[in-house]
Amino acid sequence: MASRASARRYARALFDVVSKSGDVDAALAELKALGAAITSHADLQKALTSPGVPLGAKQNVMRELLALQPISKVVARLVTLIVENDDIDEIAEIVEAFEQRVMDLHHVVRAEITSAVPLPPDKVQAIEASLAAAAGVRVVVTPQVDPAILGGIVAKVGSRVYDGSIARHLARIRARLVSGESLQ
Repeated sequence: MASRASARRYARALFDVVSKSGDVDAALAELKALGAAITSHADLQKALTSPGVPLGAKQNVMRELLALQPISKVVARLVTLIVENDDIDEIAEIVEAFEQRVMDLHHVVRAEITSAVPLPPDKVQAIEASLAAAAGVRVVVTPQVDPAILGGIVAKVGSRVYDGSIARHLARIRARLVSGESLQ
């Protein structure tokens, strides 16, 4: 819990600075690329998060990483501060929290759609457009597969869930049969 709060504070600080003096989308791209570079390399992540590695060595590793992947001074300073505070293990949460702030700025909502089988890209785009029309905002869809729903789609937009799955439909029929309610 403290980790999430700390990540939100870093994200808010970066957002406050970048929104006044720069491009939040560019900062997001830089932060995502740097976060991916750190989290995708186990040895690098271990070196930056290990309590046995001295702070000076961690700072040197981060300086070398920043030299390989040039980024804005603001993002570089934030990442350096994160290393100094020994919070680099929160980088994924920081990226996520910052991305959420940028999405809020652009009035974009995340949605998850779950289907029993993978959906073709054109179907995902059509569902994305339908959800955007229903929600009244831009929607970015993340498709997932769960064979347990049997068929249909379950869409989660923010805190709203639209359950059009066959499993849910069968559960409703089962409940009506058990209660003796008419199926018509």
